[in-house]
Amino acid sequence: MFKVCSLIKDLPSGFQFSAVALFEKNIYIGTTNGDLFHYMEIGPAEYVLISKASVESSNTINGPKITDFAVKCIHVIRSISRAVVLTTTNQVLLYELPEFQLVQEQKQIQNI
Repeated sequence: MFKVCSLIKDLPSGFQFSAVALFEKNIYIGTTNGDLFHYMEIGPAEYVLISKASVESSNTINGPKITDFAVKCIHVIRSISRAVVLTTTNQVLLYELPEFQLVQEQKQIQNI
């Protein structure tokens, strides 16, 4: 038998969530419009929003910067404390964990 309960009580409204990943006491959530939310557990089953960011494509070959795309998947690589974020534009971004900070020295990988 399973019991369903909410872990995060104050999820922002107006978003469609498309990806979720966990690392230690952190929850990372992606949305269909490219937003990334980072929540951290501050007490038993009590999470607080630590940061909100938007993924952005650097693909400017065919016009202006693309900013309207979804987070398709967030995959945590525990052995190196990194998260790989795949977007619906087939771009891969690498984030440091647990901070969920974009790795700046990484070139954006596209067309995956």
